[in-house]
Amino acid sequence: MVAGDSSLGPRWGLILRRGFLKRCARCGSGHLFEGWFRLKERCPRCGMRFEREPGAFTGVYLLNFGVALFLLWAVMMVYIAQLALADGGDVNALPIVIAGVAVAVVFPVAFYPYAKTIWIAIHLGAEELSPEERADADKHRSVLADGSTPKTP
Repeated sequence: MVAGDSSLGPRWGLILRRGFLKRCARCGSGHLFEGWFRLKERCPRCGMRFEREPGAFTGVYLLNFGVALFLLWAVMMVYIAQLALADGGDVNALPIVIAGVAVAVVFPVAFYPYAKTIWIAIHLGAEELSPEERADADKHRSVLADGSTPKTP
């Protein structure tokens, strides 16, 4: 049994912490990315397939968009507070525009790998691995232990 698998249900705190740290939600292993945007097909330690079903990563985009939208809202609230507190209503909007552009453009790119691992954690917490997925991960892990190259279906 791999850490994170439990008959008592998911351990949300542990699973989400692993996702926030860009680690495998199932076993806690790191080194899940081949580049900033390219997630490996499986966990290098436990063998869990990250894309458990077609379209599984649609939630990544929603998560990334939602967090960016929240941050844009926070930037706008700061601007509104500055306007309300300004005596003459004369507030320099340039810093707010720069912050808004940074949040809208830079943040989603920087947060993307975290959104991916967080979404994997949410998916694993909501729906534990099926017996078939466990067997597939175990098979993949045993192939890697032999030193041979894993075969993917």
